[in-house]
Amino acid sequence: MRIAIVAPPWLPVPPPAYGGTENVLDTFARGLKDAGHEVLLCTTGDSTCPVDKTFVFEKAIGVGSGNSVDEIRHVTHAYREIQDVDVVHDHTLVGPLYSATFPHLPVVTTNHGPFNADLIDLYRTVSGRVPVIAISHHQASTARDVSIAAVIHHGVNLDDFPIGQGGGGYALFLGRMHPGKAPHVAARIAREAGVPLRIAAKMREPEERAYFETMVR
Repeated sequence: MRIAIVAPPWLPVPPPAYGGTENVLDTFARGLKDAGHEVLLCTTGDSTCPVDKTFVFEKAIGVGSGNSVDEIRHVTHAYREIQDVDVVHDHTLVGPLYSATFPHLPVVTTNHGPFNADLIDLYRTVSGRVPVIAISHHQASTARDVSIAAVIHHGVNLDDFPIGQGGGGYALFLGRMHPGKAPHVAARIAREAGVPLRIAAKMREPEERAYFETMVR
C-alpha cells in the first residue's frame, strides 16, 4: 500500500528531544516501511525519518511558536502531495477537517491528547466522516458523543528498550512532569513494589516544575 502520514509541523520526526507524538510517528513510519509499504511522510524539512518526505517548512516551527495559519499552510501542501495514496493517517487538527475537500481519499485520524473542552467539538464534527482512533480505553471513555473507530495503543520498538540488560534492577518512567502522565503514581507503585524508579521527564514549564515539587519530589 501507499500510505501518507501527515505529522504536525511543530517538531521534526523524530524529535531531537521531547516530542511524544513525533517519536510515535517515527516508529510508525519505519515499521510500515519495514513491512513493505510505500510511506510518504508529510512533515518538516529537518525531519530525518528514513522514508519519503514532503514539506513546506524547511524547519519545524516549534511548540507554542506557530499559529493556525502555519498549520493550514502545512496541511494544504500535504494534501496537494498525497492525492494518489491508498490511505491517509492524519495527526493534525486541521487536516481531518480539510480532508472533506477530497472525498476520494480514505482518511483516518488519531487523537494523541485528551478529549478536552478545546478539542471535543472538533472530533465530534469529523468523527461522522473520518474514523477517529483513540490511544487508550480510558481516553476513549472520555470522548463524549464522538464515534471512536478503534483503540490502538502507541507502538514501540522493543529493541530500543532492552529489559533487564546491562544491570537492570529498576523501573523507568519516561514522559512529562504532568498529573495526566502521573509520574507520582509510578513513584508510589515502585515504592510499594520495592523497586527503584528512575524518572526521565520533560520539566521545563513552570506548571511542570510546580507539579514535581508538590506531587513527585
